[in-house]
Amino acid sequence: QRRNRGELVFDFLAVSTDDAFWIVPNLRAYLRQLPDSGGAGVYLGHRLAVDGDPNRVFASGAGYVIDKLALSAYLSCSIPDQRRGFEEDVVMAECLAIAGISAFPTEDERGAQRFHFASPSATLLLNYSEPAQPSAQWVRAFHWPWLDRLVSGLEGISQRSVLFHAVSGQRRLDMHDWLYRRRLCRG
Repeated sequence: QRRNRGELVFDFLAVSTDDAFWIVPNLRAYLRQLPDSGGAGVYLGHRLAVDGDPNRVFASGAGYVIDKLALSAYLSCSIPDQRRGFEEDVVMAECLAIAGISAFPTEDERGAQRFHFASPSATLLLNYSEPAQPSAQWVRAFHWPWLDRLVSGLEGISQRSVLFHAVSGQRRLDMHDWLYRRRLCRG
């Protein structure tokens, strides 16, 4: 309602969990260099495919970024969101797909991820093809359409990363201070 009345003006909306760590200068730089969407809407984040289905791709992990057109498409969507837990991101993708908006690839020119669905340390140790624990086999399945192109380890973390997941408490404060080379945050 506030958006429709002109009280809320924005180009992009970032949606995330409370344990997400955004690197805002990198996000701003990334958004500035995006190619024109041609009026199709923008939907950015770490791409996952429901059970490996390349026709059911959604942006998830710590969060995603949409533009005004994508927000309008979501708000006018008739799919009822009756799911609980992490599946709101799947419903978002389904609504946007109806409007012809799909998650953009967000990897950098080297194939490294900008949006991460795990903490920096977990991302560093992640092997998409051979997850370490049996309980993490979903990682392989949900990345199946891109498995042959995914880069793991340090090479898989873009120097221009914009988002990490599972960063909270003192770790969040330490990351902020390290990233911005200041000692402002004390836990």
